[in-house]
Amino acid sequence: WDREAVRDASWYAGVPLWVLAEKQGMLSASFFWVGAESPVRGVKPTYNYAYDGSMPNEYRLRQVLDWLRLPEARRPHMMAVYFSLVDDVGHKYGPDHPKTGEAVLKVDSLIGDFMDSLNQLNLPVHVVLVSDHGMSAISHGIVLPEVVDLDDAQVSYSFPPMIYQPDSTKRLKLYDQLLQVPNMNVYTRKNIPEYLSFKNNDRIGDFILVTDAPTIILEKPMPVTGGTHGFNPYTDENMGAIFYATGPKLKSGLEMPPVENIHIYPFIAQLLGLTISEPIDGNLNALEILLKQD
Repeated sequence: WDREAVRDASWYAGVPLWVLAEKQGMLSASFFWVGAESPVRGVKPTYNYAYDGSMPNEYRLRQVLDWLRLPEARRPHMMAVYFSLVDDVGHKYGPDHPKTGEAVLKVDSLIGDFMDSLNQLNLPVHVVLVSDHGMSAISHGIVLPEVVDLDDAQVSYSFPPMIYQPDSTKRLKLYDQLLQVPNMNVYTRKNIPEYLSFKNNDRIGDFILVTDAPTIILEKPMPVTGGTHGFNPYTDENMGAIFYATGPKLKSGLEMPPVENIHIYPFIAQLLGLTISEPIDGNLNALEILLKQD
């Protein structure tokens, strides 16, 4: 991946939680959290580690405990930590492989040890555990340049892939070809379904290509194995992600139906006592039931 692009603050249009915290006088910390290496709105977390995948997961959690042991004036009150273990193994082997199960158990053990150590500190800490996406097994690829004439269009082979073609005549021709490709849904920037919350932004491609697992879009012929994400979360239940939360302001033993992850932002802001400074898509009402009544 392109580290310089990740550090380019112009890509980040919103206000990350650590920026919200820092601007309201709260120290924050990040251990490999996506986006924290960039000075969004000119702000980085007070304590910040640039991503290094070779860093042991045990050390990451040990550092969080060390932060919590700091004197209150130096202690970060908003901390974000990222683990790539399950993601790495899931992409390589697929969600149902024994090695992926082993990775899940490893992270579960790490979190268990962390919670035991956290309880010994006797601090009023909230822990929110999330995943940014699910994972579906893949086994088949559509090689895009073999099924349509891309001409001089630019393609982002991400998940999902997007095509950029500024020439309106070429764009119409390409659209007609794309519609003929089997096992692939083609959306324009304007007609992508409202429920996907992904439309009418200049950064979105002229065409968004969405397949169903186990099929993905490829730039060139190559073996297709393992797992990935980027499929329609409303038709592929494997795109669902985890959400666990515990702490002094939260009820215990509750189990909720699925909610969109956009609602986690206002939920964490509420736990931290932060005022949301700009309009967001998330709504506290979605997770408010988890909060104890004052």
